Amino acid sequence: MPATKSRKGKTARNRFLNSGYEAIRSITEKPIAQRREIQSGRGSMVVPRKFHLSAEEVITLTSTYEENGKGNFVPNPHNRTFYHYAVETLKRLGVNRAHSVPVVIDRFKTITNSPETKDANGKTYWSRWKNKPSAAEDANNALPWEAKFEQNFEVLQRIPREGSHNKHPYGLKLLEVGTLVMGTQGVVIDILKGSSDQKMIMLNTDSPLPRNEFRIRGAAVEQAAEAAVTSKRKVPERKVVPELVGV
Repeated sequence: MPATKSRKGKTARNRFLNSGYEAIRSITEKPIAQRREIQSGRGSMVVPRKFHLSAEEVITLTSTYEENGKGNFVPNPHNRTFYHYAVETLKRLGVNRAHSVPVVIDRFKTITNSPETKDANGKTYWSRWKNKPSAAEDANNALPWEAKFEQNFEVLQRIPREGSHNKHPYGLKLLEVGTLVMGTQGVVIDILKGSSDQKMIMLNTDSPLPRNEFRIRGAAVEQAAEAAVTSKRKVPERKVVPELVGV
């Protein structure tokens, strides 16, 4: 019997290890102290994080959406971290329009350098984020802040996908703002190619999947997945509009 119990436990751990976020979603809905640990991809046991909207959050965000006239207003599902300000930046620049990275950085800096973002030491969020020590063990592997800036937008593109083992879908809350609050196919971050292959970032308010036109290997996979999801639904044509910093 002990051997059988051990095999069952191992099977359960492997099931979570070899599956995606949906397999652990119910676990994450419990208070942190009550969540059982699962095996991470690196083999360690960890307490899973919640990446989806709770029923209470949906109610709150829906109220905010209705108070702001609905339409293309996107209620922000994130706390005041980089992801919150990233979404706010794209909202203020204009949703469903692609903006060049320099323009996004310029507006992000303006928003996060405002007095209301200062902490107890008088430092703005921009100052705290830009000067935050790298988590890389080797300083030679540390990314410059410009690269980290772009990387964070790519992180917000992580959503549950068919066949994916991703347990950290940072973009799921934003996606569910579309499906559960706005009544669209989803809200996602698109990273697109503009003129002369200029990198552009767009907050798309009606798409089930984020696009990254700079990731060649994943392009075919993304197109196939999108075709499967949207075969019976029309996805609005994207607009790629080159811009100048300061516009």
